[in-house]
Amino acid sequence: TPLSSILMYNEMSENGEIIRAQAEKLTFLMDSLTRLAKCEGGLIAENLSPKENSVKELIRRVIEANYANADEKNMGIRCDVPDGLMAVFDLRWTAEAVGNILDNAVKYSPDGSEIRISACAYDMFVRIDIADQGVGIPEDELCNIWNRFYRGKNAESVSGVGIGLYLTANILNTEGGRVSAS
Repeated sequence: TPLSSILMYNEMSENGEIIRAQAEKLTFLMDSLTRLAKCEGGLIAENLSPKENSVKELIRRVIEANYANADEKNMGIRCDVPDGLMAVFDLRWTAEAVGNILDNAVKYSPDGSEIRISACAYDMFVRIDIADQGVGIPEDELCNIWNRFYRGKNAESVSGVGIGLYLTANILNTEGGRVSAS
């Protein structure tokens, strides 16, 4: 792809750091828009394959995908998910949804802080909680964070385009689940 060529040229350039940073921003934007197009084009609903899966495996995948960014900020991730906890969901898409929430927890939490992930079973569903020590979301903005391209007042200092939580809500709603924030 053109971005791969730019990144390869970056390795040989004296201005490599500037080129790399801009190429990474462009890659992030393209990936976000591709995920948005999949969501709005119905590809998520068409490709969902919910079946009984391990919640611990889901959380393991989510942590693994976000570990490098958390480690870079010297953050700890504490996990309390019972062994053998099972639920019906699409592992790949649900990992994308829960991963977006953990990604935000890492982005918006201070260096050296801790993120706690827990899960518990109820009669009809499994609840997963992700708690961080970030700046928080003002109560008057909570209803807007699930909207496409919404960026809260506290989000201005962190890179993003306001697609992650929109995708999370759509994925989980398509699966018959729900998501909330406080």
